[in-house]
Amino acid sequence: MLGPTVGSALDLFGEIEKDLAGKKPIFFLDYDGTLSPIVNVPDEAFMPDETRETVRKISKLYTCAIVSGRGLPKLKNFVKLDGLFYAGSHGMDISGPDHFESGFDIGSEYHLENISEIIGKMEADLKQIPGAWLEKSKFTFSVHYRMVAKDKVKEVEAIVDTFLKTEPGQKFQKHNGKMVFELKPKVDWNKGEALKWIMKALKVDQDPAVTPIYIGDDVTDEDAFKVLAEAHKGVSILVTKDKRTKTNAKYYVHDTLEVKSFLERFVAAGAL
Repeated sequence: MLGPTVGSALDLFGEIEKDLAGKKPIFFLDYDGTLSPIVNVPDEAFMPDETRETVRKISKLYTCAIVSGRGLPKLKNFVKLDGLFYAGSHGMDISGPDHFESGFDIGSEYHLENISEIIGKMEADLKQIPGAWLEKSKFTFSVHYRMVAKDKVKEVEAIVDTFLKTEPGQKFQKHNGKMVFELKPKVDWNKGEALKWIMKALKVDQDPAVTPIYIGDDVTDEDAFKVLAEAHKGVSILVTKDKRTKTNAKYYVHDTLEVKSFLERFVAAGAL
């Protein structure tokens, strides 16, 4: 059930550490707004080198997955780390470490090239609005409007809604993110399902000793928080400036710097 968190993951780290005693954490980390600060130009959302080094160290101690709305190639290019799971396109495009054969194929039935002409028109229409930008992933699309004038945002949404009324567009649904409209196929799949799939693929979904730790900042991360809340399992952390935000997460941190600080505590402690 949505509600406020119990408190700061940093202030209550002793409680979290106690709950993890004898357990094996597996980390699931969102990218934008979690590992990388939110920026005006999406293609410039680079992860700070210090954060990358922290994630690298975490991945040497524990299984680690990066779960994002970004397309898989772009996500990997941003993170630049081997030995991790990557779940791009809101979990619809998953790859594992080199030795891991995922067999993941949830999006194969969505032939996005068949609607390239429609997408091209939407992109052309968006280009008429200064600051609007269409980001295409393998199975999803993101329409960014962070740099759009406030009086033009409704025009951006109207273009998106027009696309959704077309025959191929009706296969998609719109989600409101942080200054972005996310367009995802109408399938029962999200970041929460990706979390469950990765754990099942690793054959640890039924292991009571394995504890997922999920950190994210966006509404799309709520699906993963909900999975953990309903299972009464794991550590869920929302990245937010407002600790009163209603969420399925149990804890919060304020920003990407606090995410890094939280991860560094596990690095300092070594393998639990």
